[in-house]
Amino acid sequence: QQQPMSRACKHAKRIAAAGRRNLDEALDIFWNARSPSNAACAAAVTACSKGTAWQRGVALLESFVAERHSGTIIEAVLLNAGLGAAAAGAAWQHALDFMQRAAPGRHDVSSYTAAMTALAKSAKWRQGLQLLRQMEEAHIDLDLPATLVAMRLQGMAG
Repeated sequence: QQQPMSRACKHAKRIAAAGRRNLDEALDIFWNARSPSNAACAAAVTACSKGTAWQRGVALLESFVAERHSGTIIEAVLLNAGLGAAAAGAAWQHALDFMQRAAPGRHDVSSYTAAMTALAKSAKWRQGLQLLRQMEEAHIDLDLPATLVAMRLQGMAG
């Protein structure tokens, strides 16, 4: 039997659905919540990164994290949403900043892949390969998207 969906989860789902139709509607749903959850913030940031509004997604994540978590990105869902927005805009500085500000143990293969993608899009292959080494040191296995980005970075290195 399936567990009932929490209010936070329903809210995040509404934001994600609205984001597929209209970004401003999704952001209105997020900002009008009494106490938006980490999942709701991640859904709103992801909605921003799907279009050309990745900068709005980064700004939203920054304000949410500053207000709720003293600037530390405490959950992988927030980290990966922010990194996805950074990758969408090839904003390598934001990607590296988010990786550094993440709480210990929050990096996963998706985190590294998104950060390396932002670096590859910006031709910052040295930093991308450094993240690849950090990923290996953390014993995080590469999946197909991570392998493709790693190959791209290695190709850029010559």
